[in-house]
Amino acid sequence: MEDLSRIFGVMAGGSFQTLATIAGIVVACVIWARAPRAAMLLMIASVLQLLLQVASIWFYSIYLPGLNATHETGVSILANVGLISMFGFGLLHALVYGLLIWAVATGRSSSARPL
Repeated sequence: MEDLSRIFGVMAGGSFQTLATIAGIVVACVIWARAPRAAMLLMIASVLQLLLQVASIWFYSIYLPGLNATHETGVSILANVGLISMFGFGLLHALVYGLLIWAVATGRSSSARPL
């Protein structure tokens, strides 16, 4: 239970990112009837972003300190695990942004003019 309160506490600290993610879910629900494909992509990206936030917070504030405390791992191992996880989380964030860009471009015809 303490871990869950720590995760929510860190998410509240990054409240702008969390609010933007929740706003993405709400916008996807609102536009679902008019643009279901774009809304689906936005919903997937927003839910994936929320899951990435929770996983990242859990990994960096609960798992890595616990790993170091229980196994007496060396600094080089923690650095390697941190680097690999940063690359993995970065790759997943790139996927989220790709889905968001795809959602923006979905349903636009080639004859559509910019504003």
